[in-house]
Formats: sequence, C-alpha cells, structure tokens
Amino acid sequence: MAYIVGCLVCCLICMLQWAFTNTINWGCWVVNYSILGTIFLVKAIKMKKRHEVIMTILYYAIGAFFVVGFIMSMRG
Repeated sequence: MAYIVGCLVCCLICMLQWAFTNTINWGCWVVNYSILGTIFLVKAIKMKKRHEVIMTILYYAIGAFFVVGFIMSMRG
C-alpha cells in the first residue's frame, strides 16, 4: 500500500510542477518507475511468472528513459 501512496505523490508533484512552471520533474518519474519496477521484480522472483519479468523490464526501461531525460535537463 505504501508504494501506491509514493507513486501518487510523485505524480502529484509532477503535475503541480507542470502547472506552475511548465517544466517536467524528471527525477520524480525516475523514482516512480523505479518503485514500480522493483515491485514487479519482487513479484517475478516470488511467483516466477513470465509476465512479471516482462513488466519489470518494461518499467526499468521506462525508468532508464527518464534517467536520460533527467541527466539532459541537469546539463541545461
């Protein structure tokens, strides 16, 4: 349940930043998709389901995309 609150807070922060500054907070999206990827990684290890492994890879790939965006935004 705590991960849901964490993801919702990350999304809320991103929406507020977009509303007030018209910029994207890449760091919050990295945290959000890292949380989701880790959840599916733990489920994949416990349940040994192919679907969970695919979702883990997908969420970490999206997280990597946002890491690149974060690094690019930090460079200016």
